[in-house]
Amino acid sequence: MIKSATEFKFSGRKTYKELFKAGVYVDPLYIPHKIQTFEIDKQPVVINKARIMRCRPRFDDWELEFKIQIRDDRIEGLIVKEVLENAGKYHGIGDYRPRYGLFEVTKFNILSSGKAG
Repeated sequence: MIKSATEFKFSGRKTYKELFKAGVYVDPLYIPHKIQTFEIDKQPVVINKARIMRCRPRFDDWELEFKIQIRDDRIEGLIVKEVLENAGKYHGIGDYRPRYGLFEVTKFNILSSGKAG
């Protein structure tokens, strides 16, 4: 989300990047995959000028559930949703992204306690 937050203007030339770094927290820190099945994806990569085969798990169907805590009053829940949707559309998560790490936000609720999820 930090990379995505750089694309959203906060005030003047400032973006939401620094606000998100200090004021937005994902809970839990390590999010388990709801669907645990994966394929082994082998791709050639170059490390220190040497080409090797890199094996990574590839989750073709995956789903995550987590909460986002907003600890900065200057950040609104709808901005967090927009940043998260942008991250899913253009940046993705995991290794070898964005090709395999793109995602879609299917559910987003803003809770009265200041948490978004």
